[in-house]
Amino acid sequence: MNCRICDGPLSPVHFLVEEQMFRTGSKFPYLQCCACGCVQIEQYPAEPGQYYPDHYYSFGQWANPQSLKERAKRLRNRWIWFRRNPAGLVLNALLPNRFLSTLRRLKGVNKAMSVLDIGCGYGEQLLALRDLGFVNLTGIDPYNQDDIRYDDNLIIYRKHYKAMDGRFDLIMMHHVLEHMPDQGGFFQWVSSHLSDSGYLIIRLPMADSLAFEKYGVHWVQWDAPRHWYLHTRRSLEHLATQHGLKIEDIRHDANGMQFWGSELYRRGIPLFDDLGKPTPLLKHFSPFRLLWYNRYAHYLNHRGRSDQAIVVFSRQQNNPAS
Repeated sequence: MNCRICDGPLSPVHFLVEEQMFRTGSKFPYLQCCACGCVQIEQYPAEPGQYYPDHYYSFGQWANPQSLKERAKRLRNRWIWFRRNPAGLVLNALLPNRFLSTLRRLKGVNKAMSVLDIGCGYGEQLLALRDLGFVNLTGIDPYNQDDIRYDDNLIIYRKHYKAMDGRFDLIMMHHVLEHMPDQGGFFQWVSSHLSDSGYLIIRLPMADSLAFEKYGVHWVQWDAPRHWYLHTRRSLEHLATQHGLKIEDIRHDANGMQFWGSELYRRGIPLFDDLGKPTPLLKHFSPFRLLWYNRYAHYLNHRGRSDQAIVVFSRQQNNPAS
């Protein structure tokens, strides 16, 4: 077996990783490519759905837009985009939205651009863009129970990305790529559906990180067996180059979870109980320790060594959309 990303040799050393989010006791072997560094599950689970219980965190429900938390998010997001209201500046310092900050810096981004969010659930990121004035928003998620129509400018379809037609100015995926089996096939699809001046933005965990090196099989981002691929910059560059794309920018956006989550796993403590209730962090860590984890994550973000990133892709200049 060679690397599914670059066809390079895989290390003979297996990572035998336990399912620790719910602590079911199942273990799964992973291998790392000696060439591109991508970590990948040795065999896809025969029935992956059994590892996604109804209370899995990504199945979160639509939030009340009038709640204090959602109003604070909107205030923060509007400051990022419009630079108004100093309260938003404070909120962004406390709880930054690095995705919007990254999007705002990109050349040619405008509110009329066509946006596709793949694996978007109820559409949290799309709702944030709509609040900022974006008017051509589409989401897809094959695991939603039905289509969701917020208005004519924002519709979320219950369908797979391969069923989508047309071209888009912005294609984005927030923590979805690592769950997909056909990595090359997805990038090939993007190459056919991204406009000539468009962007692909992917948020995902990164294996070339200090947390991976420090915690090994207890690293919280394994999320075995739900995460099938844990990329490095090198493996993402290979995928992009093979399909006429290039990496435009990488900004790391992890928080303290890379440490406190991994520490819980190292102690044999799951993130959630059988009913999906989160493990109370203050039972295991002091407030000072949790604050230190977040501060250290902030430090690693600026040095490109944290375990989560926002990666922006664009077309290679000599590769217009076919």
